[in-house]
Amino acid sequence: MSDEQSVHLDEQGSLARVGQDHELLCELYEAFSQDAPLKLASLEGAVRNADISGIVESAHSLKGASAAIGAEHCRGLAESLEMAGHAEDLAQAPELFRLVSSEVALVLSLVSERIAAYSSQA
Repeated sequence: MSDEQSVHLDEQGSLARVGQDHELLCELYEAFSQDAPLKLASLEGAVRNADISGIVESAHSLKGASAAIGAEHCRGLAESLEMAGHAEDLAQAPELFRLVSSEVALVLSLVSERIAAYSSQA
């Protein structure tokens, strides 16, 4: 993985957190691949409806999922949206959602590449 890609997905840091267990990391990547689109859809609905509790809950969930796989930039964006919800300041919510959505798409692409690479090594 290139240095540019590792800004979006810290595979080495994630491997260190799971004791260098590639299989476990692949399982985490697969879980993120399945769950992130659902979390993002929930977040989109909450932003569209100005649902503060929905924004906080969905952003928090996405933040945790992102942290679990080393997607630090995604985690930070989700946290910004979560904090905006806590502050009941939704002026930036649509733009933050756009940034989160774009980052999730990038992370999903990187995760897909890593899953394929692990599968070919097995």
